[in-house]
Amino acid sequence: MNLSLTFAACVCSMAVFAVQGSRNEKSYFDCKVYFDEEERPTEKANCVYDYQEKLHYCKTWECEVPSCPREEQVDQEGEPCPLCPDTCTTGGKIYNVGETVTCVDGSNICGCVGTGKAFSTYAGTNKYMLCGAPHNSE
Repeated sequence: MNLSLTFAACVCSMAVFAVQGSRNEKSYFDCKVYFDEEERPTEKANCVYDYQEKLHYCKTWECEVPSCPREEQVDQEGEPCPLCPDTCTTGGKIYNVGETVTCVDGSNICGCVGTGKAFSTYAGTNKYMLCGAPHNSE
């Protein structure tokens, strides 16, 4: 009887540490956690919504500095990060034409096919993949 109470207390304390911080400043591995959609970032971020927990998990980034001079840099409409000719950007990182990388969401593959032109596979993602968390596959 005493052993089962100890196990239950242990499970409860593990759940408390999964998302840490005050209500307005919570984190989960590489992500910040938001209760309200209005609070979550809309630029330089990728977010997923957990419908069971009713929480937004967002991974933010800063733009890498392009290696070419400013006068050669290309600004992309709808993209916050400038880049050099023959490169693409995803999650703030710059890649050369012909390269394929894991997208910032952690589950898709992104490829650079021309200046600012990229493709992506279209698989769903979740908070574990986006935030770099270990996932229990039970």
